[in-house]
Formats: sequence, C-alpha cells, structure tokens
Amino acid sequence: MITILSGRRMRLQAAATLWRQCGGGALVSYLLKVNDESVTADILPILVNSLHRKEKSWNELSVETCFELQPLIKQLLHSKYEE
Repeated sequence: MITILSGRRMRLQAAATLWRQCGGGALVSYLLKVNDESVTADILPILVNSLHRKEKSWNELSVETCFELQPLIKQLLHSKYEE
C-alpha cells in the first residue's frame, strides 16, 4: 500500500510542477501519458475550479486540449471505483 501511495504522490507532484511551469496543456498531456485514474480524479476538480476562476495558467487551454480530456473523463465515469 505504501508503494502505491508513494507512486501516486510522485505523479501528483509531477503534475503540480508541470502545471506551475508549463500550464494546463502540458498537464493534460501528462494525465494522458500516465493514464492513472486516481491522479486524474485528484487533478480534475482543481482544473475545473481554476477554469471557473479564470486563472492565468489556464488561458492557453485550447479546445483541442479539452477534447483530449474527454477519454480520461469517460474512463473515470465508467470506473468501478467510486472515488
């Protein structure tokens, strides 16, 4: 269990670094690359809140990037896990 949580923490830290340094597009690309439902579930609410607050880092989030999120969201919706 510790190994799983350590890996998740590492992927979340990498996602946070990408978000700060490269913006939303790089973060979405990373989420697609790691294909980890737990990381996506942790990041998605933060992404949505940032879009609602119109934070600077999300200004470059293109329509194409939003479409790239669609398979990840679909995967979460069809997941057997509740959280």
